[in-house]
Amino acid sequence: MADAIFNRTKTPRNERAVRVEDQQAQAELHPAWQAVIRFCREMGYGEIACLRIHDGLPISADVVTKKIRWY
Repeated sequence: MADAIFNRTKTPRNERAVRVEDQQAQAELHPAWQAVIRFCREMGYGEIACLRIHDGLPISADVVTKKIRWY
């Protein structure tokens, strides 16, 4: 299931084949996991510090919004 999402960057294929594969993978994913993936895509850049999972489903996440370095 997750392989379908990650393998698309390893093997070059046309865009339509990738979209069909994504739709098939999403059909198998629980809506909570779909929401996590959607959030990551929309976030674009950032860091999720902690992802809490209960009974195999994501419950909450701590998103790092600011990092301060003193060196």
